[in-house]
Amino acid sequence: KDVTERKRFEEIIQSINANMKAVLESTADGILAIDRNYRYTMFNQSHANAMKRLFGREIKAGDNFLKALPANLSRIAKAEVSKVFNGQQFSTSIQIAKKSILDASYNPIHDEKREIIGAALFISDITDQKKIEEKMKSLNEELIKQNEQMAVQEEELKAALEELSERNFELDQLMYKSSHDLRSPLSSIMGLVNLANLDKDTVNRDSYL
Repeated sequence: KDVTERKRFEEIIQSINANMKAVLESTADGILAIDRNYRYTMFNQSHANAMKRLFGREIKAGDNFLKALPANLSRIAKAEVSKVFNGQQFSTSIQIAKKSILDASYNPIHDEKREIIGAALFISDITDQKKIEEKMKSLNEELIKQNEQMAVQEEELKAALEELSERNFELDQLMYKSSHDLRSPLSSIMGLVNLANLDKDTVNRDSYL
């Protein structure tokens, strides 16, 4: 029996599977697929590592995905996957205690008849991203607060400069008036002193003085 053609197709399939596995393992995101009984049909190493790190669970193909999760997360995951089995495709975020914040994309898997036979999940750890976003939000709020304070200080400075300008004007007016008021009596005094110096008569000098 000539099996050349079958061997050729087997090699093609193996090559496709190898390429697919290489793609799945090239990302830090967790990728998994489950059937309608919530059993793993495939997952990449990133997902296996995350399950070990977060929940201390070793997983293998055929394991029940829901049973591999803690009870509280299992209830949430079951509700989300049930939506996928009803044809929905969506993304959501969830915080795993204080350890990690995960972003999960849920997608239905169809067979050749377009019937849903499972669900594919793409899970990203966005903990660092969220920390950066919170830091940026905090810095932005602080910047807004400082800008508001600077605006208040600018208004106060503007008011102080206007008051100082008014005081300077009043001072100029005072100096002008004072110099004008002093000029006339000083001129009279200087004139009398000059007359006293010019007049040799002692009696008149005393009168000037």
